[in-house]
Amino acid sequence: MQLNIWKEKLELGIDMLDEQHFEFFKQANKFLIEEKFKHNKKACVESIDFLEYYLLSHFNAEFVFMTKISTTSGVP
Repeated sequence: MQLNIWKEKLELGIDMLDEQHFEFFKQANKFLIEEKFKHNKKACVESIDFLEYYLLSHFNAEFVFMTKISTTSGVP
Protein backbone atom coordinates (compact mmCIF):
# COMPACT_ATOMS: atom_id res chain seq x y z
CA MET A 1 0.00 0.00 0.00
CA GLN A 2 1.25 3.44 -0.87
CA LEU A 3 -0.11 6.53 0.81
CA ASN A 4 -0.85 9.62 -1.23
CA ILE A 5 1.73 12.30 -0.54
CA TRP A 6 0.74 15.93 -0.99
CA LYS A 7 3.43 17.85 -2.79
CA GLU A 8 3.72 21.58 -3.25
CA LYS A 9 3.86 21.12 -7.03
CA LEU A 10 0.20 19.98 -6.89
CA GLU A 11 -0.92 23.37 -5.62
CA LEU A 12 -2.95 25.53 -7.98
CA GLY A 13 -2.33 28.75 -6.11
CA ILE A 14 -6.03 29.00 -5.25
CA ASP A 15 -6.18 28.66 -1.47
CA MET A 16 -9.71 27.27 -1.21
CA LEU A 17 -9.12 24.55 -3.82
CA ASP A 18 -5.61 23.74 -2.58
CA GLU A 19 -6.95 23.27 0.96
CA GLN A 20 -9.71 21.00 -0.34
CA HIS A 21 -7.25 18.94 -2.39
CA PHE A 22 -4.96 18.59 0.65
CA GLU A 23 -7.92 17.50 2.79
CA PHE A 24 -8.90 14.91 0.18
CA PHE A 25 -5.38 13.41 0.32
CA LYS A 26 -5.57 13.33 4.12
CA GLN A 27 -8.97 11.62 4.17
CA ALA A 28 -8.04 9.14 1.42
CA ASN A 29 -4.95 8.16 3.40
CA LYS A 30 -7.08 7.75 6.53
CA PHE A 31 -9.30 5.33 4.61
CA LEU A 32 -6.30 3.36 3.30
CA ILE A 33 -4.87 3.01 6.80
CA GLU A 34 -8.22 1.91 8.25
CA GLU A 35 -8.70 -0.65 5.50
CA LYS A 36 -5.17 -2.04 5.36
CA PHE A 37 -4.02 -2.05 8.97
CA LYS A 38 -7.01 -1.75 11.24
CA HIS A 39 -9.54 -3.76 9.22
CA ASN A 40 -12.23 -1.57 10.71
CA LYS A 41 -15.22 -1.96 8.38
CA LYS A 42 -17.33 0.66 10.18
CA ALA A 43 -14.55 3.27 9.93
CA CYS A 44 -14.04 2.39 6.25
CA VAL A 45 -17.73 2.89 5.49
CA GLU A 46 -17.68 6.20 7.36
CA SER A 47 -14.60 7.28 5.38
CA ILE A 48 -16.21 6.36 2.07
CA ASP A 49 -19.39 8.21 3.01
CA PHE A 50 -17.34 11.27 3.96
CA LEU A 51 -15.26 11.11 0.78
CA GLU A 52 -18.38 10.81 -1.36
CA TYR A 53 -19.92 13.90 0.24
CA TYR A 54 -16.59 15.76 0.23
CA LEU A 55 -15.90 15.10 -3.43
CA LEU A 56 -19.38 16.13 -4.52
CA SER A 57 -19.11 19.38 -2.59
CA HIS A 58 -15.55 19.94 -3.84
CA PHE A 59 -16.45 19.42 -7.50
CA ASN A 60 -19.36 21.81 -7.04
CA ALA A 61 -16.97 24.41 -5.59
CA GLU A 62 -14.57 23.91 -8.51
CA PHE A 63 -17.45 24.24 -10.99
CA VAL A 64 -18.61 27.49 -9.39
CA PHE A 65 -15.04 28.81 -9.38
CA MET A 66 -14.42 27.86 -13.02
CA THR A 67 -17.76 29.33 -14.08
CA LYS A 68 -16.92 32.56 -12.30
CA ILE A 69 -13.48 32.73 -13.92
CA SER A 70 -14.93 31.93 -17.33
CA THR A 71 -17.60 34.61 -16.99
CA THR A 72 -15.24 37.31 -15.79
CA SER A 73 -12.51 36.54 -18.33
CA GLY A 74 -14.83 36.50 -21.33
CA VAL A 75 -14.06 32.85 -22.13
CA PRO A 76 -17.23 31.04 -23.26
